[in-house]
Amino acid sequence: MNSQYIYIVEDDTNIGNIYQRTLEHAGYRIYLNRDGKNLLAELQKQPPDLLILDLHVPYSWGPETIEKIRAISGCGANLKILVTTADLMAGRDLIAAGETVLIKPVSIMRLQEVVEKMLAE
Repeated sequence: MNSQYIYIVEDDTNIGNIYQRTLEHAGYRIYLNRDGKNLLAELQKQPPDLLILDLHVPYSWGPETIEKIRAISGCGANLKILVTTADLMAGRDLIAAGETVLIKPVSIMRLQEVVEKMLAE
């Protein structure tokens, strides 16, 4: 059993459930946040090994949220973040800034491949 903890922020119920089931099946511990509310406080309380962040959710807008996360003392600067988005322009900007981005739709195989690679680094 894998003990690595992944925190997912995804407001699309179907996509969130697919991510959660796929990664739980692979042995990861998962927490699914559907709206981004309380994200920063929860990350400080229990920093994950990986954050999967949908770029556009109700209480958490991607680029600004990433900046806030990176500023969190103790976990933010080194937190591995995988951004998922259907917004090609914003995704391109984040890639240029050094973030790991998957453009939606994301296949389950690709998700698992990128997660495994990021957690192995």
